[in-house]
Amino acid sequence: MTNRHDKQALERARYMINLMMLSKNIRDNKELGKQIGTTLSLLEEDAGNLQDQRDYIIERIAQLYQNAISPLTPRVIVYGDPQILKDDANAAAIRAMLFTGLRAALLWYQAGGSQLNLLLGKSKYLKTINQILN
Repeated sequence: MTNRHDKQALERARYMINLMMLSKNIRDNKELGKQIGTTLSLLEEDAGNLQDQRDYIIERIAQLYQNAISPLTPRVIVYGDPQILKDDANAAAIRAMLFTGLRAALLWYQAGGSQLNLLLGKSKYLKTINQILN
């Protein structure tokens, strides 16, 4: 593996660990969990009435992430080209993807997963994913 690939792998691992830590904060804060659930339910209702749903949903999920998740620790720092990161649409898409990763971490824990078995079973999970995708 090249140095560039090593850096990317470390960055992905850092995102994963931070999102899993944030999901624990949400699990521990029942009020925040209710707020997020209510907002997502309202978004689902709103999205059903809109013709151009994609941009609206991304923007609303990004707002939810920015308002409810960004103030929590650890903060997820995204590195990249400043010109790309400054663009509002790109920033919204990144926040929406971070929220999606956070939701995946919450679902992982709800299904009985843990951070340790995710790290230890990584190759097994990747193999299964590849089998499903191929």
